[in-house]
Amino acid sequence: QRSDVMARVRLFFEDKESDQAVGIGLGVVKLCQGVDRLGSLNRAAQDMGMAYSKAWRIVKKPKNTRVEIIYSPRGKWSSLTKEAKALVKIFCQVEEELSQKAAEALDRV
Repeated sequence: QRSDVMARVRLFFEDKESDQAVGIGLGVVKLCQGVDRLGSLNRAAQDMGMAYSKAWRIVKKPKNTRVEIIYSPRGKWSSLTKEAKALVKIFCQVEEELSQKAAEALDRV
């Protein structure tokens, strides 16, 4: 059925110097959206039923990239960096477009 079709997206950061890539998926995006909505990595983690230590490992500067995800001055509050906001936006757009294309392809079958 068309409503059952959805695409799963994973975005990769590629470091051309080391020839390595690190991917982010839906879980990271949801955590970022929670930080953006709640203003706290701890609250976003709790909202997802995740330990704060795991959330921190997820959002600290991804290995082999130059991208910072969270800005948190003195631990009082957290916000997404402009790069992280852009990545979340791109991720959601790509996921939505792929889901639409998948549904359209299913309609043609």
